[in-house]
Amino acid sequence: MDAPEPPCAKIGRGDPPRFTRPGEVVESQVLTPEAKREILLQWRKDELALLVADDEGMRGDRPSQVDLVDRALRFLELEER
Repeated sequence: MDAPEPPCAKIGRGDPPRFTRPGEVVESQVLTPEAKREILLQWRKDELALLVADDEGMRGDRPSQVDLVDRALRFLELEER
């Protein structure tokens, strides 16, 4: 079973960019702070669902990124102050 791809967001036209780590979302120069937060919150939700699946015996083949997503969300909060 393949691991799900990280979340992505559509920006204007063309194919959506693919983010492989939460820091890429934070560093994006084309996303608004609101879009970044939305992407990261959805990413967190997806990561938590993968943890639940792992607990139910559906083991994934990659480590969770929940901590990295949480760190990115905290960084966005600090930037807005």
